[in-house]
Amino acid sequence: MTTVPKAKFSAHALQTRIDRGDGAGHGPLYLPFMTSESAPNAGHSGKYKCPLTGRYRHFLSETEEGATYGAMRDRNVTEVRENLRLPIALTEKICRKLGIKHPISSGEGTPLHPFTTDIVVVRTVPPVYIAIGAKTRPKFSRWEHWRSLLVEHIAWNLLGVPYFVVTDLEVGKNRRISLQFIHPRGALPNGEWSRDEKEFLEVARATDWSASLLEVVREISNKLGIDSAVGLEIFKRLAWAGELKVDLSRGIGEHTRNAVRK
Repeated sequence: MTTVPKAKFSAHALQTRIDRGDGAGHGPLYLPFMTSESAPNAGHSGKYKCPLTGRYRHFLSETEEGATYGAMRDRNVTEVRENLRLPIALTEKICRKLGIKHPISSGEGTPLHPFTTDIVVVRTVPPVYIAIGAKTRPKFSRWEHWRSLLVEHIAWNLLGVPYFVVTDLEVGKNRRISLQFIHPRGALPNGEWSRDEKEFLEVARATDWSASLLEVVREISNKLGIDSAVGLEIFKRLAWAGELKVDLSRGIGEHTRNAVRK
């Protein structure tokens, strides 16, 4: 006999989240279904002020964090939502067709607990929506994660939305560290460059990057007559936008040598 999977949230806590609209909606008022504070046994947690919407978003895993940064490098992306809940009526029907048990909540009435998707990307060009499951590979040893991926894949397919799975193999620690480092402060680059940024890019492309990244940025900043802190921020914006090619797999930081590839 197959055991009915029970979620960590009680029936009352589940109804509170649904009534509040957690895991639904969009924009700066969006609230994920689970946050870094409320997620049970989150392997990694953190909050980050998203430059796209201005709200604080929550990371529940390092893989999710790295995948989010990677998605935001696409200039067509306008929003990245985390922990979005799928319609229970749809996932219940999918589970019934597959012959598997739908998760339920504990407590009075044991209502069905929603399936959630780690990341949903919103773009200005087709595909307008992209759904992403961000998982660490050890989780694939547990049936509950396979069940979730299967149900999510079918649900998004029925909704006409591409669904992808990324793991810590594609978004490893070094790549995440690199993306954290080159992430610009403030608004993300949109392809329109200031005079200082254009001049920095021209000099940077002709510069020897064999010294540490910070040393090279200081050298370029001195040539241009700008503060090195401003120069470092310009470097990050250019690297984030792909104008300066960096190897993200190296764990880029201030002391990285040969940071820019010719």
